[in-house]
Amino acid sequence: MIRSILLVLVLALTACSSDVQKAKELLADSLVITADLQFQEVTGYKGDVVCGSFSATTSYTSQPSVNQPFIVLGKKLDKSPSPLEWQIYCSNTPAIVLHENTGIGPFDKTSAELIKITKDFTLLTSAMEAYYTDVFSYPSEEQGLLALVSKPEGNSRLKNYREGGYLPQLPQDPWGMPYLYSHTQWGRVKAPFEITTLGKSGEAGGSGLEADVYSSLLPYLKHIFEILSND
Repeated sequence: MIRSILLVLVLALTACSSDVQKAKELLADSLVITADLQFQEVTGYKGDVVCGSFSATTSYTSQPSVNQPFIVLGKKLDKSPSPLEWQIYCSNTPAIVLHENTGIGPFDKTSAELIKITKDFTLLTSAMEAYYTDVFSYPSEEQGLLALVSKPEGNSRLKNYREGGYLPQLPQDPWGMPYLYSHTQWGRVKAPFEITTLGKSGEAGGSGLEADVYSSLLPYLKHIFEILSND
């Protein structure tokens, strides 16, 4: 029994070491100059994440970067993580961090509402991107999320709208309310959209089940859900 536990620990440490090395190589490959590259405190975390910092001369015309944080999530490198990205991804308790910063959760295996919201946001954002690929814009706020189900009338720009729409029907939030949609159009620039549930209360603000949840937080929700699924 003890031998089996030790073997599991050895394999875990070996995998972690490999992930850290791959992250360092990915960071190094992104730099033009690597002669004076140094790493500080590079560590692996749950959910296929490696966090650390580096110092290097990254340009012949600018000052060297010193203790510049970076995150590798899967195979994606982020050399300018936001404070919230750093706190959540570079933590062994990301659900607690999310709760402390947003009031959402705590997200655990019993959080049926947050699991549904995560799946619904994933479905809706995927449909939105498919819509954008065909139409070259997101639905207007007036058209709303219903534009994913049926073609809005009176818009000649929708000639490439997919026959049958992008979803058979719209999901509702865990409390039976429609998800809210907002989008500010910036001419021909791809501006972001936001899908929101106001939680159990149906009113802005709150924490726990009453907290507002935004689709811009979906990467964090998916990260936590993946960790929970693999534990």
